[in-house]
Amino acid sequence: MAVGLCTAHVRAQEASAGGAVMVYSDSDNVTVISPRVSGRQTVAELQVDVAAGVDLVTAASVDLVTAASPKGFSEERWQVEARAGRQWAGGSALRGWYALSREPDFLSHQVGVGGGVELRDRHSLLGLGLVTDQSTVGHRYDPTYGRPRTGYSLQATWTEILGPETLFDLAYTAGRQQGMLASPYRFVRIYDPADGGQHRSAVAEAVPDARTRHGLVVGLRSRLLPRWFVLGQARGHSDDWGLLALSATLRMSFSLTPQWTIDAEMRLHGQGRAAFYRSAYATWPQAPAWRTADKELGPMRTWQGGLHVQWRPFGLRPPLVAAGLGADVVRFDYLDYQWLAGRTALVTLAHLTWEP
Repeated sequence: MAVGLCTAHVRAQEASAGGAVMVYSDSDNVTVISPRVSGRQTVAELQVDVAAGVDLVTAASVDLVTAASPKGFSEERWQVEARAGRQWAGGSALRGWYALSREPDFLSHQVGVGGGVELRDRHSLLGLGLVTDQSTVGHRYDPTYGRPRTGYSLQATWTEILGPETLFDLAYTAGRQQGMLASPYRFVRIYDPADGGQHRSAVAEAVPDARTRHGLVVGLRSRLLPRWFVLGQARGHSDDWGLLALSATLRMSFSLTPQWTIDAEMRLHGQGRAAFYRSAYATWPQAPAWRTADKELGPMRTWQGGLHVQWRPFGLRPPLVAAGLGADVVRFDYLDYQWLAGRTALVTLAHLTWEP
């Protein structure tokens, strides 16, 4: 569970509305269409945001066919959220929110609160946010099945003005999940090492019922030239399952005119494996206490690159209307997963926003 940027200051804005559609499609027969609408209104000195979206998922990947369903599945996943925040003249801000996510076999309630304060004549911004998540893990073929999952996350942020056109960002996150962390659909094959590695049985996935994570993010934002902006970011994550992940992001933004902006982004990600992850468990007739068929817990690397174009027909004059189109190519390489070596995805996004 990730903490949003709840510590960001509330932006002074009377009202706005927007909509977006994202489409994800990959070479492993997974397609997700995600329309989303949002709105913002300032009431007295309180800024209120609401948003709703749905993920229309169609999946028939080899991972699902081997581990869960012989025909894959199609489903809808709904999300709604509401946020409210206020900023004071001295530079301090407070924000809270609630989010509901519902799937045929999953229900999540998330509540968060965060705040920020400006120091050193507004040269430093410190923020703190806390999120709690109460979820129920179900099973699409068993309406009586329900297992609890709880989560807590803390995020501390620091933004420093290094110069007229440069910002430094530092963030630390800590999170803990407890309860049903395995997938009720995944079964792990047990092989016989004395019989040529023959498949002998399949048992339900079993992982520890608690997981603690830590993360650190370091970033730099700067204007290199009058119309060129750059963001560089490095992330590191680790957990008590033995998983370590590192990633780096570089984003360039170029303002062609007051109406047109082009963004280019590249992201690299690499991770090791959880301590109990194996591509094949050759332990027949015993099954290890912890076993998983989740490729996301194994060693992998990811490469992502994309372009985004935004058009403001009236420039920065009201009404502020912005329309955008973007596309990203993502490559996932699974370095020790017997069912799938990798997949390539295309992610497209179209959005429209309006501010009177």
